[in-house]
Amino acid sequence: EPRMDGRRTGGHRQILNKGGYAYEYGYGYGYKDDDESGCDTLDCLMAEVDEDVTQINLSEEDRSGTIPSEVGLLTEVTSLRLEYNNLDGSLPTELGSMVNMEYLDLGSNSFDTGTIPTELGMLTQLWDHFGLGLAFGGDDGESDDDHDGDITLTIPSELGQLVKLEQDFHLEANDLRHSSIPTELGNLQKMKKDMHLWYS
Repeated sequence: EPRMDGRRTGGHRQILNKGGYAYEYGYGYGYKDDDESGCDTLDCLMAEVDEDVTQINLSEEDRSGTIPSEVGLLTEVTSLRLEYNNLDGSLPTELGSMVNMEYLDLGSNSFDTGTIPTELGMLTQLWDHFGLGLAFGGDDGESDDDHDGDITLTIPSELGQLVKLEQDFHLEANDLRHSSIPTELGNLQKMKKDMHLWYS
């Protein structure tokens, strides 16, 4: 059986999921509850993540805090899901070091500083999902056509390097009024469905 101390063993795939660690082995999973860690912010929890983790799913957990720059050390991660939390601060440029990423969703948060990092264009293995919908500025409680308090962003042309992406490109519900759509997005020729830039 796999170890249950938050470490990868025997080539088994380690997953940081809701409630703790899961090790995929055979036809089942082993779990390690993280409730005893005392971490209720994302940056605290991420500081304890083993560098061999391959998937992180902490969506819809009401996590606060920021994404630490050390996330760039998790180069084995293929899926990072942090959507529907209360994360703020800026997106670290170190996200671009997670070069094995195939699925990324940071949407529905409250990132309040910085920009969309150009380094996200380095995630050239992304094929399944790129999610930054409603990621910046949060819900200001106003009507949908009121961008007061939102963070004005631009779409970096480097996102045109995500040429393996086949579906689910999400930038909707951010304030992109002052951004043109880079012609480089035309390089995403494998896209089959769901490119969302609406209400921006």
